[in-house]
Amino acid sequence: MGFIRRQEERLAERLLRWHYEKNSLPMPTDGALRVRAGRIVDEAHRIGARRGRNLMEILNDLIKDLKIGESKADAENADSDEKKTSG
Repeated sequence: MGFIRRQEERLAERLLRWHYEKNSLPMPTDGALRVRAGRIVDEAHRIGARRGRNLMEILNDLIKDLKIGESKADAENADSDEKKTSG
């Protein structure tokens, strides 16, 4: 994984943490947040390739658009994905 990709994922992870805290949602594990951040960065790159927008704008939009129920379900899915990859 390249330097820029790691930086993008770290930024997405910080934005996710902020989103969870702001909405008083239970914070997923660190591993689950990393998995989710990676997925968000992938999605942001796909959107950027199609629409030609700035990656930072796309990341912010994707995280702002998270719904509370969706956040809980995605956190649970990320937890199970983390267990699959680590076990």
